[in-house]
Amino acid sequence: MAPDTKVPCEITGCEPPRRLAVIWRHPGEPESAVELRLTPDGDGTILELAHRRLPADASRSVTSGNATQIARTSAATSASPVAM
Repeated sequence: MAPDTKVPCEITGCEPPRRLAVIWRHPGEPESAVELRLTPDGDGTILELAHRRLPADASRSVTSGNATQIARTSAATSASPVAM
């Protein structure tokens, strides 16, 4: 996806600072739903991501992309970068 790609989304749930749920549609793809949950864990935070309503043939590439984004976010927000 190009850096300037716009992805329309709708917030379907928000419970700051613990939960955010959205529905989005990437250009040329069917609509899908994403939910992020944050749970305190000692000095850190556990991030849970659920990506639903995906076509069967998209699951593998989306899972890989989500893992990459989580690793980048973790590296950017921690004192100890995560290997990718």
